[in-house]
Amino acid sequence: MESRAGEKPAAARGSTFTFAFGKEPLVYSIHVKLESKGYASSGSSSYSYGSPYANGAQTAVTKSTGDLRYKIRLTGTGMTKDGLMAVKYEPFDYEAEADTTLAAGHFVTTMHDMSLKTTQNGIVIIDTDKGIGMGQAKNMKIDAILLLLSGEMDLNSIGEIKNVHGDLPFVDLRQEQMKTEIGLFGFVLPSHAITNGETWEVVTPIKKFGTARIDGPGVNYTNIFTLAEDASSDNANVATVTYSAPLYARNLSGYVEERGQSTHEDLSELEQHGFGTVHFDKKRHVFLDEQLTKSGSAVTTMLIDGRAMTSHAENRSEIEIKLIPASGEDPDSEKPRGNSAGGKTL
Repeated sequence: MESRAGEKPAAARGSTFTFAFGKEPLVYSIHVKLESKGYASSGSSSYSYGSPYANGAQTAVTKSTGDLRYKIRLTGTGMTKDGLMAVKYEPFDYEAEADTTLAAGHFVTTMHDMSLKTTQNGIVIIDTDKGIGMGQAKNMKIDAILLLLSGEMDLNSIGEIKNVHGDLPFVDLRQEQMKTEIGLFGFVLPSHAITNGETWEVVTPIKKFGTARIDGPGVNYTNIFTLAEDASSDNANVATVTYSAPLYARNLSGYVEERGQSTHEDLSELEQHGFGTVHFDKKRHVFLDEQLTKSGSAVTTMLIDGRAMTSHAENRSEIEIKLIPASGEDPDSEKPRGNSAGGKTL
């Protein structure tokens, strides 16, 4: 491609992407699958990854799976005096299921909006529709209530949340999330023009793993986004972005707070991995969808009553976010067909 002297061809200059929100709301469905398990042993402080009980007697085994679905409505309400986009955030249609095995037994919980039911070893212990276990239900609903808070956010053109407005619980929650989360969707655009194959990075701190808080500023977690050329797409307006985020850390220290007491904890191993695919409509400036998988593991040791307790924890999450087409839109008109280059479908 020819160009004027001293100026790069358009293809070499790349493309600049930006978010946009209008008065017509964008509605997204969010589906999160969670899985965690943990093993603990007492005795020797050494630990064998492949044989968690080799160095001490088994004292606790926990495992849990969860399935969470809800929707969010995002509506542009104008521009702020600082040139940011003001967006109204409204979550709704909350559904959750959890299956947990602890020392106290096997618990199964289902929740639809604010209706909650829990069984312990097959016996109903909470059923809000029938007025059973209302005190326990109140505590269990806290996470759902926080997730369903509405408010307003100010976003810049690459999708970063810069300010939040609304009731104090919403503001507190979102401000805390802004410290470690990436944008609205775990994704932001590059701040400069890029071409296929180029990457941009977002560094977030990990300050907590499970119940353990890491001492100091935490561990820097580098999230890498790459603009991929999607040969399978029939729509040139759709950009495909691949995501990866590896982390290996050793010999960290932290603490666990429980019942007003703080207990020191050594984190001998900490691993975190992420990968996935994002699609973005370059013409409409709209985030279309993403499929991300994140997993992690940690080996920790703490002193309890003078004895070393070593535990191994693992977690995995699968996150799927999709734009729900407005009435009359073709849901396939804005999506690439087939699997994206470098992407992995959950």
